Amino acid sequence: VNMSKPLTVREVCEHYQISRATLYNWMRDRGFPRGAIGPGGRRFSQDSIERFDRRFNAKEKTNASFQ
Repeated sequence: VNMSKPLTVREVCEHYQISRATLYNWMRDRGFPRGAIGPGGRRFSQDSIERFDRRFNAKEKTNASFQ
């Protein structure tokens, strides 16, 4: 079980170097994980994002990881 902390919209955007609008377009058009919406806003599991990266090869930096 991956106990990594869920990522915020801001952290995901920083990881991919994209805007919030692009992130929401990816969710709509490219099957990017929708995450979970809670009291603190939307959160994404690192596992779901890593699966997206493997499936779509979305990142140019193949060894990039979340800090």
